[in-house]
Amino acid sequence: AAFIWGSMVPLTGLAVTTLDPYYLSAIRYSMAVPALGIIAWIAAGRFPLRRHLPWGRIVPLGAIGMGLFVLCFTLGVKYSDPITVAAMFSGAPIVSAVILRLINDFIFVPV
Repeated sequence: AAFIWGSMVPLTGLAVTTLDPYYLSAIRYSMAVPALGIIAWIAAGRFPLRRHLPWGRIVPLGAIGMGLFVLCFTLGVKYSDPITVAAMFSGAPIVSAVILRLINDFIFVPV
């Protein structure tokens, strides 16, 4: 998993030299969503969508949130360089924790 995550930035940098970033983002998710659905199905031993969850809210929020993330990530790699994007990408959890602390006066305690 670490290899796949680590190779995402340089491979995206190579891909945006020949593919449109919007097309690349759409292709990534049209392949990833079914693949992850199958993996979740196999791991759970049953189809995981049968739970009583608010799917009417989860699906649009996930599509918008992850869709915008992938699009912005791909555009960032195209108009910047992969090293800068990787540095910003790896620092995002720290920025999120600091913002959470400032907004909610929340103290993060590692488990």
